[in-house]
Amino acid sequence: MLGLQATAGNRATATFIQCARPVVARVPGATAVLHEHRGLTAGAAETTALVERLIGEMGWQKTSAWAYRFINADPATDLRYGGDAALVARCRDTLRAEITSRQQRVQWLTGHVTGDLNIAPARDGAFDSEADKETLDLLDQSEAKLRAELARYGLKVSGRVFKDYSMTGGPLQQGIRDNARDLAARRDTADGLGKSFTDAKRQYDRLRQPSGETPDTSGVLALTEAARRPWMDAEKAYREACNKAQATYSVLAAYTYGDDAADKLRELAARSPSDMAESLYKTIDERLENIKKVRAEIRESGGRYDPWKHPTIVNRTKPRLALAPWEARVVDERAIAARKGSGDDDAMMWAVIAIGLGLLSAIPTGGSGLVAGVAAGAAVLSTAYSLTTLYEHYKDYSLASAEHLSTFDQAEAISQEAPSLMWLAWDLLDLGMNVFGAAKAFQALRGAMAAAEKGGLKALPELIKATDQAGLGVAARSRVVGTVLANSGRTLQEMLQALRDGLAAAKPAPGKEALLEAIRVAAEKLSKRHIVRIGGSTTRGPVNGMVKALEESGKLRPGDDARNVAVRLIKDFNAGGRKTAGMYVEAYDLIMLRDNENLVGALTHEIAHRAQVIEKRFQALGTLRTEFQALHMEREILQMLPEDLVISADQKLLRMSSDEAIVNRIMDDSHYADLIAKEKIANPGMELLPDSKQDAAMIENWFLAGSAAR
Repeated sequence: MLGLQATAGNRATATFIQCARPVVARVPGATAVLHEHRGLTAGAAETTALVERLIGEMGWQKTSAWAYRFINADPATDLRYGGDAALVARCRDTLRAEITSRQQRVQWLTGHVTGDLNIAPARDGAFDSEADKETLDLLDQSEAKLRAELARYGLKVSGRVFKDYSMTGGPLQQGIRDNARDLAARRDTADGLGKSFTDAKRQYDRLRQPSGETPDTSGVLALTEAARRPWMDAEKAYREACNKAQATYSVLAAYTYGDDAADKLRELAARSPSDMAESLYKTIDERLENIKKVRAEIRESGGRYDPWKHPTIVNRTKPRLALAPWEARVVDERAIAARKGSGDDDAMMWAVIAIGLGLLSAIPTGGSGLVAGVAAGAAVLSTAYSLTTLYEHYKDYSLASAEHLSTFDQAEAISQEAPSLMWLAWDLLDLGMNVFGAAKAFQALRGAMAAAEKGGLKALPELIKATDQAGLGVAARSRVVGTVLANSGRTLQEMLQALRDGLAAAKPAPGKEALLEAIRVAAEKLSKRHIVRIGGSTTRGPVNGMVKALEESGKLRPGDDARNVAVRLIKDFNAGGRKTAGMYVEAYDLIMLRDNENLVGALTHEIAHRAQVIEKRFQALGTLRTEFQALHMEREILQMLPEDLVISADQKLLRMSSDEAIVNRIMDDSHYADLIAKEKIANPGMELLPDSKQDAAMIENWFLAGSAAR
């Protein structure tokens, strides 16, 4: 068949397949097709919801690329989508209309004709124009405020060569001095705590560097988090104090940002009346000059000012356009692309803009977010571990301030106490919840996940119930369960007990009782010495467990180092980013299992491969037939399990798959496709395509005869 494909093309091959063997009946009433693990329907509303969800998860560029791979696919390859050509065509037309409509909106918004947001567009979009207006409006307000400050403090300069500076004395001057002194002390405290955090963070990062086996970093991570919280509290207290002081003494905003803020504030507090007048006058005058420079860059055709590179401007412009959540995600993606690879000219522009935007923090309604934007801008010229930059990544967002921010900011706010679960916050927000509702659901799910980690497989129904109450879909539910099992830190014996519990819950269809018993017997016998657990948050457990299993196998060759072999096998298991659920290692007669929601199905799959090896047919059958047999057995056990134990979308799909769908699944996997192509070249006479009934009977008979447990 591969030879025909190489010489005659995909269309001839498809015709050959259709003519050469009967088409297995499709699932009755099928209304969806699966494209790269995402279900597509012909319904406009469902397609709209799916595309908006994918944009939220992956971004516009990856979503449009995913869509066009389906839209532009060769119709001759549509058999992989199940064989209902009319359904596939309807799904394709619906998705094409949806993506085309959104492409036009993205072009209007960002100026991009293609989906590549990394390339500067030939013309500005609507967002550029509004961002320029937003910047000019804010600069106008800043200039008016600064000129008012000059008058308020009575700041004056006299003399042509030797200049004398003066200001109104009394309470205003003393107030500036007292507040500057207080803020300097607060800034020193925050800087000290920030340094403690960066030291702890560097130590943690060093320990996480790949070195064959990842060390246990839990202790250092706990110390890092213990250092982060006091720093966050000190930064929050400092910014609240800045806002309070700047409400009365707005000019202080020019001194409170940047990594040298403490020094600037201390120097200001220690100045004599004339020196303070000079500092304030020059500071305000410099800001006024920089406002002119910024305005000129904005208004000049081809000027260097790019609003996309300034987070404060991007965030303040979004409300002007009343963006939908998916459009806000596109804006965020475009802004991130714009900030990548900024050169020296861009860095200098950042400094100029930062000085201009620094004036905005003098407006009392601006709040601490504006100061943060200035700090982020100034930090471009600072060190990699600049505290002002780090704070933007680690700050403790309040839900109140996040309510009107981007979905990314809201998700970060919700998951601030569990950053590794930020994806869960995304899923909840994607359901249409506001930030407060999503935060409440997030906390409830965290509690349910913690209980499930302690309770094991028996606790999963309650966890699934919690995901249903939150309204999570199948894919999100699968991630929740998978995360719980991966983080449970279960021992091998606990995982094996979970397997026994799962098999005990299986209910065979009439005539399948003996097959279920054969699977249970094989699983129990192999659990004594042939199964290795792969899971948890570090590799220490898996490596040590693999070493023990290798040593007990009696199959290590003279001179083999068990630890080196273990590390190599685990790397093979995780190679290429493949989410392998299980792997049978013939050389050592071991089954490696990833401790997740696929346990029972994955074990049955790998036992099937072991049976093929025991019967000395693994090589002769070839990849397509061995995988078909293993997937057949996995489907059999999944159909016996209660529905609430078939959790992942992949499991659910396999459970209802036809034989033909299983064959297409194997052929669509690039890993297996490569192996099949090589086998075709090496063994031209090999029977590649399985006879579904014959191969199913063959593997079931091996289980019934005890080969799987031998």
